[in-house]
Amino acid sequence: MRGFIVNKFRGTKELLQSGVDQLTELTGRATYGILPHRRGLELDAEDATDFTSWLDVAAPLGADVLTVGVLALPRASNLTDLDPLVDEPGVVLRPIYRPEEMSDCDIVIIPGTRATVSDLHWLRDRHFDQALARRAETGRAILGLCGGYQMLGSVIDDDVESGTGRVQGLELLPVRTVFEPEKVLAQTRRSLDDGTVIHGYVVHHGRVNVEGGESLFADEGCVSGSVAGTLWHGLFENDQWRRQYLRGVAEHSGKRFVPDSAHDFAARRETRIDVLADLVEEHLNTERLLSLISATTAAPIPYVTLGLE
Repeated sequence: MRGFIVNKFRGTKELLQSGVDQLTELTGRATYGILPHRRGLELDAEDATDFTSWLDVAAPLGADVLTVGVLALPRASNLTDLDPLVDEPGVVLRPIYRPEEMSDCDIVIIPGTRATVSDLHWLRDRHFDQALARRAETGRAILGLCGGYQMLGSVIDDDVESGTGRVQGLELLPVRTVFEPEKVLAQTRRSLDDGTVIHGYVVHHGRVNVEGGESLFADEGCVSGSVAGTLWHGLFENDQWRRQYLRGVAEHSGKRFVPDSAHDFAARRETRIDVLADLVEEHLNTERLLSLISATTAAPIPYVTLGLE
């Protein structure tokens, strides 16, 4: 380890200097800068997320808001799938830990997971299976993404990820999943009937066999009644598709929700990265950091022996 960077610092930087000096004295390592906390920066978090970022909801453009419940799976992954919804004015995201918390949600999303079968057991242990079945019976929207899609099917055969073998799914979609040793990794694109091209990516062991229903879009995914699923990640990043989908959810809920027709998620993400780049340039010792990066060999730094009693 060559040194330290203090991240998300709140307060006056000068007041921290004595602590930084002590850190160098104790470890023999330099501090290369102090990055201030910047509200709303919200960079891609991949398999982790700070649910407090979901609280920054822009005012709705129409009369109503949409409430999106996201099942808080213990091993949830690819939660960046939801970032475009966080940015959409008038969309409220809510982590769901108990079945009764779904009652006032316009749609419930089962996200991706690093352990499909284990998280399916987690759902059953908390009686989400019964609550989701009742929700589907009353025609209320459910969407599964990747592992969440696989859970919604009739059967999961998994001798790879969990080694459990055959497991009964939630039986809300006519699909069957078989896990294979080789992981599928690919960028995806489809042309819709109106000529729109949408992009995404897939990363999964489970191969889904569709045995009924209709496609969610093009030839991908499955829809049966108010329940839908797809293996695609990044689907909501397609602005036009996201708006169309949210309009459908709002219409089904009888709400006057208006998507933001000017909302360009890719541009907003790029803006945030630019903000971070500016913070790095302003607050970090970039010359010293670049010298560390470009060095072909690093001179050893002696360890400091602390005489602590």
